[in-house]
Amino acid sequence: MTLTRRTFTTLGLASVAMAIATFAPGESQAQAPTTANVEVMVLHASNDAPQGIDRKIDEGFPAGQGPSSALGKPPLSAYKTYKFLDRKTVTVAKGQPGASLPLPNGRTVKVSLNDVLQEKTDKGASNRYKVTTSVMDGQTSVASTDVTTPPGKTFFLGGQPYQGGSLVLAFTVK
Repeated sequence: MTLTRRTFTTLGLASVAMAIATFAPGESQAQAPTTANVEVMVLHASNDAPQGIDRKIDEGFPAGQGPSSALGKPPLSAYKTYKFLDRKTVTVAKGQPGASLPLPNGRTVKVSLNDVLQEKTDKGASNRYKVTTSVMDGQTSVASTDVTTPPGKTFFLGGQPYQGGSLVLAFTVK
């Protein structure tokens, strides 16, 4: 923050002292990250027997905080069986084209980072990531979603037909 002579006369002494204390020489505001690591998990949802949720889905998450808890709630509860197929982590950069991964049905999923928002909370500052995910069939997007999410929270994109059920994609910013 640059304080000019005009700034001093319009702000008042209390505001100037606060501005100087907040932006002391040599200090700068914390910059929001420009990249994010996004875990992409591919699940096969069906109503096939045996019914249940594959335990591999929650690997790497704190106990009771994995994505499987959301699979039992609507609309994801329409399927009674969830099988783990794949898990990959991609690094995406703000303003870049994004990362693409192949899906078992021949399509691809593209993940892009649109922005990183810094928010002040009671516990300090936190980041929220604006992410776009798209399922592509060649150059055509057949499903997409824009989400603003904190790190560690999983969101889903589903509905791609696969072997008598559907592919459900779980995304978590790490």
